[in-house]
Amino acid sequence: MPRNNLRLAKGVDDVIRHFILATIILFDVIIQASDLIGLSKGKSRKKLYHKNQVDLARKYLDAKEEQEIRNLLEEGEIISSLNKETLVDLILSNPELINTLIINERKASLMQMKNNELRSLLKGSDKLSRLRKDQLVDLVLLNETVGKISEE
Repeated sequence: MPRNNLRLAKGVDDVIRHFILATIILFDVIIQASDLIGLSKGKSRKKLYHKNQVDLARKYLDAKEEQEIRNLLEEGEIISSLNKETLVDLILSNPELINTLIINERKASLMQMKNNELRSLLKGSDKLSRLRKDQLVDLVLLNETVGKISEE
């Protein structure tokens, strides 16, 4: 029985997708026809078209569950289509991504340092002479992270 419900839900989902696609295509044809007879002008037509597409997409997405939207984003190549400014805004809107960026930048700057400089940052730690550079960097980052947590 659950399989039938799943198939029915998928069928309804496909119908909604096709309806939205058909509406967008119909709207595009109407705009093209109005261009032929001279009813609309350049940029205002494009803005109207984009606004209607966004409105239709918003209605479709509002009906979806959060996990379905996440799955949709995973399926598409959304990141590759974003420009730099949008990518920056996306990173700045997520505290985890900001933290990851800061850690990656700090790691890159530590990798530029010499092993002796890294060891001097780890004064008081034992058995540092056996560690490779990447291990020293990870240890410095760990100490800095623990230090920040203890300060809070």
